[in-house]
Amino acid sequence: MERMNDLGQKKSVQPGEPQEMEINRAEKDSIMFYQGGGRNVRLSSREQVLRDFYNADNAYMVINTLLMPGIENEKARMINEEKKFDLILLEHMDELIKIYGRLYSAMCKYAMSHKDKSRHYTYRIDRMNSQYPASVTY
Repeated sequence: MERMNDLGQKKSVQPGEPQEMEINRAEKDSIMFYQGGGRNVRLSSREQVLRDFYNADNAYMVINTLLMPGIENEKARMINEEKKFDLILLEHMDELIKIYGRLYSAMCKYAMSHKDKSRHYTYRIDRMNSQYPASVTY
């Protein structure tokens, strides 16, 4: 069996070995990218071709639009707020899909490390003042 180390590289895992619940470097970088800090993501020399992708300012809009239910709401919001996203984000769909996977992995690790609580409350950053948090029950 294999799992990823904190550099996003495959690492062998022995049967019965406990799985790590720490968020790894690749997952942290994906979270940073989602939050708008893509310029701070560390790329190897081989990955430098993705620098413009990671420098995109509003990647969260693409991720929200493609990942969250209600794409029409996101599109209407972008039009209303006169926001546009950098098309380079769609030119590297393979990297975007990897980022989705790492974001999901980090969310699962967080939920598993807090499984003593039966309910988690989350807020979309642009909806922090909302009186209606999204709740997830595990």
